[in-house]
Amino acid sequence: MPASNTKLVVSAAATILLPADYRARTSVYANGTITNGVLQGDLILYGRGDPTWSQRCYTVDTLAPGGCDSTWTAVDAVADSLRARGIGA
Repeated sequence: MPASNTKLVVSAAATILLPADYRARTSVYANGTITNGVLQGDLILYGRGDPTWSQRCYTVDTLAPGGCDSTWTAVDAVADSLRARGIGA
């Protein structure tokens, strides 16, 4: 994790260089065949952006129902995407 001063510089640069609607994505790559919902090969998680996958809150009141994502929201989204593609079904 970078030091706090470095985060300030990187955040300022990102604010200037990236469009307002930019979102960092996590990609998943598979190398192999899927047999009965089991991947026979490698599964690669290629993360960009926030390395912590921590809880995100979208309201000032973090105790309000639905105001915050679970810590597992991002992990659940990746798992749902894999299931939709026949892995872990």
